[in-house]
Order: sequence, then structure tokens, then C-alpha cells
Amino acid sequence: MSFNLHPRLITVPLLSVFVLSQPMIVQGAPSEAELMVAKDSYQQLSQHAVTAAYKRAALEQRLENVDTNVNAAKKSLEQVVESKRFVRAKILERQQLMTALSGQILAVRSNQRFYEQITLSERQTFIEFIRYVAAKDIAMTDTGPVAGGVLLHRMFRGSLGDATQEHLVLSAVLKTRMQLLGQLQTLLDDSSLAEDRLHAVASDLGSELSDFEKQQQLLGEVVTKQQTAIEVGWKERQLTEQELAAVVRESDEAGARLLEIQTKLRAISDELKHGQLAALRASRSSLEGKRRPLQDRLEDLQRKDTAMHIIEDVALKALQETVRLRNTDTKLYKKTEIRDLQLKNAKERLQSLVSGGSGSELSSELSALRRDIAAQEEVLALMRNGVPEDPAVAYVQAGRDAAQAKAERGVIALKIADLSKEIAVFTKQISDIVGQIEGVENGDDGLPSVFRWPVKGPISAGYLDPAYEVVFRIPHRAIDIAVPQGTSVHAVSDGIVYAVKDGGATGYSYILIGHQNGFASLYGHIFQSYVKPGQKVAGGAIIGLSGGMPGTNGAGHMTTGAHLHLEMTKDGKHFDPRTVLPKK
Repeated sequence: MSFNLHPRLITVPLLSVFVLSQPMIVQGAPSEAELMVAKDSYQQLSQHAVTAAYKRAALEQRLENVDTNVNAAKKSLEQVVESKRFVRAKILERQQLMTALSGQILAVRSNQRFYEQITLSERQTFIEFIRYVAAKDIAMTDTGPVAGGVLLHRMFRGSLGDATQEHLVLSAVLKTRMQLLGQLQTLLDDSSLAEDRLHAVASDLGSELSDFEKQQQLLGEVVTKQQTAIEVGWKERQLTEQELAAVVRESDEAGARLLEIQTKLRAISDELKHGQLAALRASRSSLEGKRRPLQDRLEDLQRKDTAMHIIEDVALKALQETVRLRNTDTKLYKKTEIRDLQLKNAKERLQSLVSGGSGSELSSELSALRRDIAAQEEVLALMRNGVPEDPAVAYVQAGRDAAQAKAERGVIALKIADLSKEIAVFTKQISDIVGQIEGVENGDDGLPSVFRWPVKGPISAGYLDPAYEVVFRIPHRAIDIAVPQGTSVHAVSDGIVYAVKDGGATGYSYILIGHQNGFASLYGHIFQSYVKPGQKVAGGAIIGLSGGMPGTNGAGHMTTGAHLHLEMTKDGKHFDPRTVLPKK
């Protein structure tokens, strides 16, 4: 088995390359320049912290891979050892069979030699018996004729029965000897055949034994290779653990330094914010002090305008009354004559005053007399038109008041317009200052947030991807990262787990984490979760396994392949996560 070990990561002490060029807080009130220096320092250290987080994640992944490879090697080694044990048992079995066959072959050979000795002895005896019989037959042939000589010789030699009996016995013995030799030869042939068969079986067992011995040799090589791989894996793990410990120390130191810088930044920011708020509030109070008398004047003019408008309404009502009462006074003719006589007297007095001389007091009296004459003429005209005297007088007076009110309203309108412009300027300035105050009060401290990628892979669907909306009919306020099913998912930053949704075999599963400065991250299509609500997590910590393969746990229905769905929000509003994640 081969192992795909990661190349060694070269870790550089983070804090050794990070030096603040200037002190972040000096005696006296902080300035914007100090804040910028502190932010720059914070940004530099944040980048180093991100690098440490990546190294830490890579080392953790490498440890995970080493453990996976070592466990696989162990499992394979167990299987190989078991196979080797099986082969060893087979070899022992074949060796025992070979030993048994060797004994059988020796026994067959021993029986064969025994049968050979008996056959040889019997064959020698048979030959001697043949010679004996032949000798007797020859002797018989020499003493009598050839045809029947033996029988006649025997018959004449003794009784017929004795001769016949002797001949039969010799024939039976001869036949028996021949059968015995045939049986012995058959035994010898069977023994030879059995030996050949035993040798064939022994040859087959020898081939099997040779094959098993070769397998045992190969398994031994595999065992050695797996043991070497396990040893290399453990050495790799030790080295990785050492590197990881160094990175963790550096990461912790960077985190502590970040916290220190952040505390100082916050102190500077708070002090600057306090000074800004004090200046802004003072400006607002000054502007409001300048705007207040203008508003008071505007309100007075608006009240006067309302009063003038009421006078115009009175004139209108008086007109309506003259129309209603027209031709209702039966003594109007007499009253018209009296009113006409009074008008003539007023005109005569005006003539005498004009002839008498000039002066400021006389001029004022002449003006008043002319206005009175003009009013009497209007009243007289109405009375001659059938309007009773009192309504006519009221209407003329209301009309003069309305005319005067209209003129005054025109002047008031100009003054209101001028005052409104002045007040609008102050209001706009105050509104701008209020906006600045709210921005200072409600704005964050401007500290950069440190984020990292939750997984490494290509983007399969971007933020507000139009192709996604075409397929699923909803906007895609996230990014999809294509990674294999079961990839480890890391938290993008420090935070607290807000929610963990387990959709089961058919539903949608996700993890929601809240971060500082109003950020939140959601990880969708989670195959398996390792966290629970309320749990604090560190940036880069493994929170679960990715999913997304259709039909798998937590994938839901809106997916076409394995990936991680990443949403991010700031103060509840979605944005493209790539704007805060490190550039690839």
C-alpha cells in the first residue's frame, strides 16, 4: 500500500516577523494617526493569524490523513497476516500430506520388493518343476512311440489309475503354479501403478506447496512493506504533531497579541469617539440655539397668517350675508337718503380742509376723511342695490379688513419663506450632525474581522448567480464550493453556534454561527454536524462534514451534486462572502 503524505510545511514564527514600528498609545489624547497605526498593526497581525490558521488546518488535515493511512495500513496488515496464517496452515497441511505420501510410497515399494522376491522364487520353482515334468516326458518318449508313448509307458508301468492320477496331479500343479505366477505379476503391476499414482499426487502436492511458499514469501514482503508504511506514518505523525504544537503556540501568541492590540484599539477608538461625540453635540446645540428664535418668529408669523386668513373668511361671510338680506329692509330708501346726506357733508368738510392749508396733522386727518368717504360711498352703493344698512356697513368694513389682511399675508408669506430657508439650512446642518452622531454611536470600531475559507474547492455557483436563479427560481444569496461528500467543514472565524438544523434523510441540514461585529455565517447541506447550539467555536475548528449529494442525509431537494453552501450576513443583510475571505 502506498501513502500520499503531505509535503512538509515550513512554519515560521509569526511574532518574530511582526514588529510594531510605533507605539500604539502615547501620553495625552490619542489622534487619528495613532488609530491608523494601530489598525495597520492589527491588520498585519491578522494576516499572520490567518496564515497560522491555514497552517493549523493543513496540519490537522495532514494528521487526519496520516491516521487514515496508518489505520488503512493496519487493517491491510491484519488481512495480510491472516492470509499469511492461512497459507502457513495450508503449507503445513501439504507437508503432512507429503510425509504421509512418502510413507505410502515406501510401503508400496516394500510390498513390491516382497512380491518381486516371491515371484522370482516361484518363477524359479516353476522352471524347475517344468524341467522335472519335461524330463519325465522325455524319458517316457524314449521308451515308447511318440504318439501315446507317455501314457502307454505309464500304463504298462503300473496300474492305469495310478498313472492317470500322477498325470493329473502334475497337470494341476503346473496350472496352479502358472496361476500363482500370473497373480504375482498382477500384484506387481498394481503395486507399480499405485506407486505411479502416489508419485503423481506427490508431484501435485509439491506444486501446491511451491505455490503456497511463493504466496508466503510475497505476503511476507507485503507485511514488511505495511510495517514500514506504519512506521513511516507514525514518524510523520510525530513530526506533524510537533509542527502543529509550534503552530498552535504561535497562533495562541498571535491571538493574545491580537486581543491586546484590539483592546488598545478599542480604547483609542472609544476616546476618539467620545471627543467626536462631544464636538458634534456641541455643534448641534449651537445650531439648535440659532434655529430656535427663527422657529419662534416663524410660528408668530404663521399665527398672524392664520388670523389674517380668518379676517378674509369674515369678509366672505359678510358678502354672503349681504346677498341673503338684500331687499329685505322696507325702510331702506329713507336710510339711503340719510346716508347720502352724510356723504355730502363729509365731502364738503374734505373740500374745506383741502382749501384751509397743509400740515402733518391736517394730512393725517385728510387721509382718514378720504378713507371714511370711500367707505361711505361703498356702503351707499350697496344700500342703493338693496342691501340693508348694517350688513352693508359690516361687509365694507370686512372687505377693507380683508384687503389689509391680504396685503399683510403677502408680506408675511415672504417673511415665512425667508425664515423657512434659514431654518432649513440649520435643520440640514443639524440633521447631518445627528447622522454623524448616530454613525459614531452605532458604528463598529472599524477593526478588521479575520475570516478563512471553510473548505478548499472551486466555486460552482456564485453570489446572485443568474444560472442558479434560472434553475431554482430564487436568488442565490450565497456561494457554493464544490468539494467531495464528507469533506471537513471549518468555521470561518471565532463565534458561537446559534442553530443546528438536522433535516434527516430527506430534509435540508445547516449550521448557523454568529461572529463579532454583526457577522454571521451559515453552512448548508451538512452531512454530519459536530457542534450544538450555544457552543463556542474557534476559527478553523471542524464543525461538521459537507454533503450535498442528492439523496444523502441533509442534502435537501435543491442540490445537483456534492458541495458546501456558504451564506454570510452583516447586521442581518446578505453579502458576497468572497469580499471578506482571503484571496485564493
